[in-house]
Amino acid sequence: MLTIFTRPGDNTGSQAVPFQLGHRPALDGLRGLAVLMVLALHMTPSLAAGGIVGVDIFFVLSGFLITALLVQEADRTGSIHFGHFYWRRGLRLLPALVVMLLVYWLYSAIVIGGAHATYTRKAVVSILGYYHNWRVDAHPDPRALLHCWSLSVEEQFYFL
Repeated sequence: MLTIFTRPGDNTGSQAVPFQLGHRPALDGLRGLAVLMVLALHMTPSLAAGGIVGVDIFFVLSGFLITALLVQEADRTGSIHFGHFYWRRGLRLLPALVVMLLVYWLYSAIVIGGAHATYTRKAVVSILGYYHNWRVDAHPDPRALLHCWSLSVEEQFYFL
């Protein structure tokens, strides 16, 4: 068992308590606040210049919650099965991501066309391959799925 803490007043560590995060509504509220900060930044950049802090808050919360789930799994089973972790993560994120990318790619190909459609096709590949943050650095285009860089950073963090 992976012991995270002991019961209060226990100096010997003999009554180890496994870590259980459970649902914390305050964390949901903090995550919501982070999302609102980012939305405010995108809607009114001159009024919400600090909104990028919302991305940092979201990254920290995501890292904490994912780590908590992995620690709980290690306590429960004695190990961490990364295949199951990535399967659950894919089931949660990929359906919405694939629909959004498909709609944007079709819009780009049919309505906008030209060089933007080519860029979008390459961006979709880099997003699904989780290296879009590097692509954005090398080939910036503010119109095309720029916000997906954060998924790449998060996935690279989890992989490492």
